Amino acid sequence: MFLSKKNKALKMKLNFLLSFRPKSSHVLILLSLLFAAATSFISSAPPDISIQWVKHITGQAISSVQYDPSSPNRLPIKIAVKFEGPFCPLSLAIKGIQTGPTVSVFPPLPVPRPDSSGMSYIETFFTIPSGLQYGNYSFEVRIIKGQCADSNPQNDIMSVPIRLVGAAQGSQRCDYGIESAMFADGRKFEEGILYKQNFPTDCNIKVRVKWNGVNPPSGTQCRNKLQIWGALSRTLLVPPMRIPNPGENGVSEMTLHFGLPRGLTAGENYSILIELLPETSDCDSSAGNNKKAFAIKLLQKPASFKDLSVRITKLEKEWVVDPLRFCAFGCWFPRVTFEIANQGTEAARDIKVKVRYSRNSTPHTLYIGYIYPGGRRTETVTLSEGGILEKETWVSVEVDPDNTIQEINEDNNYDKKYYRHI
Repeated sequence: MFLSKKNKALKMKLNFLLSFRPKSSHVLILLSLLFAAATSFISSAPPDISIQWVKHITGQAISSVQYDPSSPNRLPIKIAVKFEGPFCPLSLAIKGIQTGPTVSVFPPLPVPRPDSSGMSYIETFFTIPSGLQYGNYSFEVRIIKGQCADSNPQNDIMSVPIRLVGAAQGSQRCDYGIESAMFADGRKFEEGILYKQNFPTDCNIKVRVKWNGVNPPSGTQCRNKLQIWGALSRTLLVPPMRIPNPGENGVSEMTLHFGLPRGLTAGENYSILIELLPETSDCDSSAGNNKKAFAIKLLQKPASFKDLSVRITKLEKEWVVDPLRFCAFGCWFPRVTFEIANQGTEAARDIKVKVRYSRNSTPHTLYIGYIYPGGRRTETVTLSEGGILEKETWVSVEVDPDNTIQEINEDNNYDKKYYRHI
């Protein structure tokens, strides 16, 4: 049959494609092209540059600042800028507090290249002039974008409110205090925990620490800690643990794990003492709210029962090469170590465990054949499968997620920890 030149050319291309046998080098080239295409697609979105937040250098929100009017005061700050699109060199300008007909403008600060999530962080300081009255003021942070494209200039400026207070105004000094404590599942301590004298009993509690919103003096970082004692025996149940930075509401939450001592009496209360350990006196103006005692009700367990619990003991990072997830040259993935305990009097068999590191990821599932009464099992899993690796997320472990094992307590089958990858 007669074929035109065009049809002959198409037939030759088809025969070539059918005879092509890809090599490993071809696969890598193809993956690189796909990555370039995806990057080009992402970059095609309208570019936008915005100021996300301005905080104290410690990560706390800026509200009240202890101020000495006799001399200029330096306030260390941290600024977050987000790039939605390709990086373009730009800078930041800080406009000082308006104290008269003129206002000071600080020299422009270059913005460094963003990380993989598009976030760039600038640490600097803002000078508060001397001679001001105590009260409310504000300063301004502005993006100087030059020739950079920006689809939404309205988020290039942020006004930061600030309140100046005297360092000697008792209640206006920086202070942290224990606000409340409860079981990790939200129940009150008086609702009780199941307890049996000769078996281990893990107790998971949530502690809330309240910050009064007053920043410490310039240059002071409040890396406060928390510890828990047995109130009567003075047994250290939880060694000093770093308190995370407070949220926008001034509250820090911590989930803590400890084992209740054996030999207690079910039906009675076990008292614990939660103690806040401030780093310096500048971080804590009142020691009266640094200690609080709580009574945990002990409930009688039945003679025979199953009770599984899980807790994450270590969270690390592992370097994994995965070209299919844009990690052809390697990415950091979470590596989690966790412990499963059988606190019951009966053996537990065919135990399903589900480990997950982001909302949209495929969970890693494993099975444990047998844990005898009072036994414990430690496992380590690297989570490098399914879903998109998020910059900041939670790693969670859940034992018996389908509730196929009848347990006396289902509230201790889940644990999670905050994770931030590089």
